[in-house]
Amino acid sequence: MANAIKSSGMGNDLPPVSTHVHAVQEAHMLFFTVLDDVFAKTRMPPSVVGTLVVNCIGFCPAPSLTAIMANRYRIRADGETLNLSGMGCGAGSVNVDIAAGILRAHGRCAAAQTVAHAH
Repeated sequence: MANAIKSSGMGNDLPPVSTHVHAVQEAHMLFFTVLDDVFAKTRMPPSVVGTLVVNCIGFCPAPSLTAIMANRYRIRADGETLNLSGMGCGAGSVNVDIAAGILRAHGRCAAAQTVAHAH
């Protein structure tokens, strides 16, 4: 396990998160890096995302992680955004189910993005 943590880059080199501001900065670093990569690899612009569902196990900032991501990527104004933060690690599958349900019910968006993080 120690080798997996060390090779992931998430080992002891990171400073401890001691304030809310540091935690928000860490969330920006994590989520924006991952989502930038997802959008680049899929060649899907964020503008086509009509549904954004976010879950983080225990970090619930204000504004919400969903609002932060929707603003950063300019998710469509008529899109659905749901924040499930605080629901635990099992909510990752709930994210997918909710996004699929919204896509089935509302044919107006071409794509949904789900984000789940167990911090």
